[in-house]
Amino acid sequence: MKKQIRKAFLVSVLIFLAGVSVLQAPFSPVGFSGGSIAAAADEKAVPPFLQLINKRLANYFYKLGVELAHNVDKISELGLNSPESRTVIDGIMKKHSFIANCSIVDASGRLIAIVPAEYKGHEGKDISAQAHFIKLKQNKKPVLSGLFEAVEGFKAIALHYPITDKRSEMIGSISILMRPEIVFHEILSPLVAGAPVTLLLVQTDGVMLFGRSPEEIGANIFDKKLFGHVKNFEDVAGLMKSSEAGASEIIVASAAPSGSLKGEVAAASADARRAVYWVTCGLLDTKWRLIMAPNTFIGVSETPANSDASEIEKGVESAAAALVNEPEFIAVVESGDKEKVRERLKSFYEGRAGIYCVQWIDASLVSRGGWPADRSFADYDFRQARVPRDNLFVESFNSGAVKSFVSPLIEGGTGKFYLYPVKKGDKQVGMLYYVILV
Repeated sequence: MKKQIRKAFLVSVLIFLAGVSVLQAPFSPVGFSGGSIAAAADEKAVPPFLQLINKRLANYFYKLGVELAHNVDKISELGLNSPESRTVIDGIMKKHSFIANCSIVDASGRLIAIVPAEYKGHEGKDISAQAHFIKLKQNKKPVLSGLFEAVEGFKAIALHYPITDKRSEMIGSISILMRPEIVFHEILSPLVAGAPVTLLLVQTDGVMLFGRSPEEIGANIFDKKLFGHVKNFEDVAGLMKSSEAGASEIIVASAAPSGSLKGEVAAASADARRAVYWVTCGLLDTKWRLIMAPNTFIGVSETPANSDASEIEKGVESAAAALVNEPEFIAVVESGDKEKVRERLKSFYEGRAGIYCVQWIDASLVSRGGWPADRSFADYDFRQARVPRDNLFVESFNSGAVKSFVSPLIEGGTGKFYLYPVKKGDKQVGMLYYVILV
């Protein structure tokens, strides 16, 4: 039965991962050129970056499940109450910073061993009434819980893996308690840090597991009081509840009602539209919604009507070439003065119709900002290669030459990127790049 449990776990993970593969085809431009986003319950409408985050989150829990699978046999042989079994769970605990505690639970739901030592006083407590333990005992398969109040007194999610004896009877389980503000921060924050997007992870009932601050964990995004400034709240919430993946747009009121969650959907000076995308991430029988919204609003960077796109590109190219050769601009890029560089980029942007954004990279290949700010990266290190496109930036920078390429935008849509080295003599001190939507 041990092999059957492990096989069921691995098969379920492989099936899930097959469903969240990263889209390789170019993502069609939506939402940033003046046209509205048609609500779509379709994974193809989701930007590749969100697909990538989804896959990495699934991989993270897959590896954790495999680790537990390798340790249940040891505990079965050593005995649930043995000091050696406590050493096993202590080793699991120390390996992962996001684990609040790790315990051995007997078949009746009693905590018989728990680490670290600060939680030893909870040994003997009964968790048999918890929904995930009931599910574990019924199905005798690994279980990943939803958010709940642990007997230790904090909000947690739990991963239980059954322990069986030589007769394949379930005699207990390994339980890992994880604080969502730690585990999801460790997984997700490095992926989106500095990117011009907002990311949420919520349960299918709307309970938040990851947001911009730990205080938001446990809040429900389907509570209209939190998002009272979203005029089409019911429509978007309904689509997210019923569809595992999709795209839509939210209409943001100019003034947010008292008590609304401004941190996740910034209010505009007038009613505005903002894109939102979601996919479903889950493992075993638990599903979560990963929700991503670009920080920019829709329809604010349009190419003038009846304009010649090729002429616009030529004009921008010549202006960019002139800017990167200005001694004053070279000096502020070399100095790393973000405010002065941003002012120069703002002037460049405002004088050139049809540009989506203009940004700059310092000598260490870190994007330090740009204009508009809500479309720009902030301290984003391209050497980390979070997405395949980042390698193109590294190659272009190292070439020391003017480059261009077409690529999906992290926030959705597709752009043509133009990269210009900024040099002081033979020394490259940075790079300027701008994007035109295609």
